[in-house]
Amino acid sequence: MRSKVLVPLLSLIVLAAPALADTFIMPHMLEASGRASLGREPGTTDTVIHVTNAAALPGTVPSIGNEVTITGYSPLGTPYVGAGGTSLCAPCTFTMGSNGALHISVIDMMTGAGLIAPAPEDGYLVIETLGPDAAVMDVTVETVLYLPTAAPPRP
Repeated sequence: MRSKVLVPLLSLIVLAAPALADTFIMPHMLEASGRASLGREPGTTDTVIHVTNAAALPGTVPSIGNEVTITGYSPLGTPYVGAGGTSLCAPCTFTMGSNGALHISVIDMMTGAGLIAPAPEDGYLVIETLGPDAAVMDVTVETVLYLPTAAPPRP
């Protein structure tokens, strides 16, 4: 009789444990509008991934060991490899700091991997939050458009 009570109790404890990982899929690497460039010239775009750890908000103490991994994939689901044979984040790992915020530029990831041109075909990114605070880490994605400088006013 004792083992019949213990098994459901252990199952309930395991089910109530907080998540140690959450996965997000970003269906593209760079916004298709704008000029294709891995620079920040006027008319180009960048995708910036913001990760915020709610456990690091003022008045709270975040856990140690929180990370974010990002992996780039081709449209076929294979790891993304640039024209020169360089893989894009297979995976890239970022450690959350004590301020609880990360801001990751996709262009910076591509140039850091040695890519010299944007993806010729659209791929996608898999973003995974890992660690004891994974369940309270918020992921948002922002497209940044670099605008041309203003023309001087006409007389």
